[in-house]
Amino acid sequence: MSRGPKVIVVTETWDGLGLAMLMERQGTEVLVAHDISDLKDPKDHDAAKVCGEGLVERMPYEKAVKQYKGAEAIWLFDNNSFPEKADALRKAGEQVLGTGALSAKMEKDRAYAVEVAEEAGFALPDSQEFSDVAKAVAYLEAHQDTAYVCKAQGGDADLTFVPMPSDRDAVANEMLRGYLAALEEAAEGDRPKTFLLQERISGGIEVNVDLWIHRGKPLVAFVDLEAKRRLNGDLGELVGCGFDYLFQVPILSPLVRKTAGRFLGRPELRNYTGSVDANVILKDGKAYWLEACNRLGYNATPTLFYGLASATMERILAAWLSGKLISPLFQRGYAASLSLFASEHQAGFPIIVPQSAAAHFCPYAAREGQDGNLAMVGGGKAWYAVGATVAYAPAAPGAGRRALAVAREIVYPNKGFRTDGPDDDVPTLPLARLRRLQAIGLLPRGAIR
Repeated sequence: MSRGPKVIVVTETWDGLGLAMLMERQGTEVLVAHDISDLKDPKDHDAAKVCGEGLVERMPYEKAVKQYKGAEAIWLFDNNSFPEKADALRKAGEQVLGTGALSAKMEKDRAYAVEVAEEAGFALPDSQEFSDVAKAVAYLEAHQDTAYVCKAQGGDADLTFVPMPSDRDAVANEMLRGYLAALEEAAEGDRPKTFLLQERISGGIEVNVDLWIHRGKPLVAFVDLEAKRRLNGDLGELVGCGFDYLFQVPILSPLVRKTAGRFLGRPELRNYTGSVDANVILKDGKAYWLEACNRLGYNATPTLFYGLASATMERILAAWLSGKLISPLFQRGYAASLSLFASEHQAGFPIIVPQSAAAHFCPYAAREGQDGNLAMVGGGKAWYAVGATVAYAPAAPGAGRRALAVAREIVYPNKGFRTDGPDDDVPTLPLARLRRLQAIGLLPRGAIR
């Protein structure tokens, strides 16, 4: 008789809903342990209370700990929300993946992450910290021919602002000055106490490389090329992952050595088991460090498990925790993911996913609806994405076209998504960057057809 779930997904804003549903389809006993006590927006709180209802087994986190601690389950934290809880479970001898003190510190403590990146040998764009908007605007006025990015200090990634256009630095500088002035005037109480102006490196190749580590030793490496804006042509609101391509690369490849591989051997990683990533811009032989998340819970995770994986998710997680060879558990081709958005998230609106698309759709925010369909849960900004479609193909463009075809099958109100993922006519699109990485010898040729 089973002692309980094999995998317990720990969540706040339900990033791991689709992963839990995937594991259930694969035959794994799954529980979603939720803690929504820190959600400040009442809309987010109400959405989280109903998310996953009728789709997965749910339980408050504290109850799950009391009931299943010591039951030999894998505790999978779906983002960096609860590092203290994760480390407490590790200290108690539980099997844990997904967050911890180091992961959260790298994502949320900018000063610490910059220090680590500099010690690891990355180039750093000019960065200036401010707590006074007027002084920041004055700094921008003194550097009008340089484009900067505004980054919130202390954690709210949604407050990051990357001004357009991408090819005219003086105009981007002017836009950022106006943005800061409006932020000061309209949202004084909500503005972060400190923020960062970071020089935008124009003309390079942005790439994210992710290493999975077991007690400091790398097991597998992936490259994730993200279209980070909501609209075609890399325009619109910054959403993190709009249309992504992901594929496996050798741990000792030149691209890994120039990026995430720089962190290997650092004392912080000596007993670390988890993810290590580096989001960089490659230009003129340098790797300019932008950020690291060191976590699960963004598009790369469903893209891996819905697209590249050739084994069940439970088996892959167990192999990771035991330090076994993981590389053969993923296919050698390409997976593409396409984020599906709604201009308005109205609770109860139907999400109709035909049977032909179900295995390729990872829901982020949903509950059981009528007629066997999914339904939206409402919510505020934390619930901007409905989910992502994922597809695999031996060649990259084929994966993108299939992810786009699946997106067109799914129906819900106020639907929106990018359609240019299979294109390469804009330099910032993922396929264009993939070709440039091949051209400079950091990826093998012949992988795109």
